[in-house]
Amino acid sequence: MAWNRTGLEDDPSDWLGSAPGVDLQVSGLRERCAAIVNGCHSAQHRAQAIFRWVQALPFVVLDAKDRSDPLLLPGRTCGDAYTKAALMVHLLRLCEIPARMRWVQMEAASLTRGLWDFLKHTDVPFYSPMTEAWLEGRWMCTDVYVFDRPLAKAARQQLLERGWSSGLLMHVEGEADWDALRDAYLRFASTDPASWPISDQGCFHSHADFLVRADVPVRESALTHMVYVRQLRLMNEALTALREGRTKPGQTDMPPDTSSTAPLT
Repeated sequence: MAWNRTGLEDDPSDWLGSAPGVDLQVSGLRERCAAIVNGCHSAQHRAQAIFRWVQALPFVVLDAKDRSDPLLLPGRTCGDAYTKAALMVHLLRLCEIPARMRWVQMEAASLTRGLWDFLKHTDVPFYSPMTEAWLEGRWMCTDVYVFDRPLAKAARQQLLERGWSSGLLMHVEGEADWDALRDAYLRFASTDPASWPISDQGCFHSHADFLVRADVPVRESALTHMVYVRQLRLMNEALTALREGRTKPGQTDMPPDTSSTAPLT
């Protein structure tokens, strides 16, 4: 894939242990990790086990104020792209597998159409993390864990029925699994350059690290957060309806505060 990924020559030892926004001493997390990788005898198999556990968590949009808090990770039973990336990084590092978040800017209007159509009304940048893990001597990247399998299956079917290549937060040719031997993506496809990230923002330890060090404006106004919280119910109702196949995805029409440049997923 031709999109530019920076930092591929980074020393993997720089991406181990606790760091800004990464706390490997959080109570209960190490025990959770041990249970997930029990019986796995290689780094690849441990990475696969972690991936499948995180993927199985239902995709639910969480309040932006605590979606990536390390203290809340051991008790998570669902999550969004932020939360799931945080879990991937923490669990992989607990297994001594170097891991980090790669943040990219995506084209929001086409990626979210049919689900959260209010984003087409705003120019707010759509930044989102993926996870990179150092395996087999190189950085492997994936975001396939973001959608649980029932949601991914339902979204793919909707895309096929509508004749769309992209929408509902995924690409119709997005991967369904990750074998920890190659890159695998859900939200864009190697065969469709139009779906590739608009820009690569680089690699960070966490969401908190991204907010501090990213070379992008990521402030969030009080009004933006208020509107975001009001949208949560509508966003998640649309996701539930899509996952269960009860109705076609709905549209949330209230545009967010366009004076803010807070990242959205």
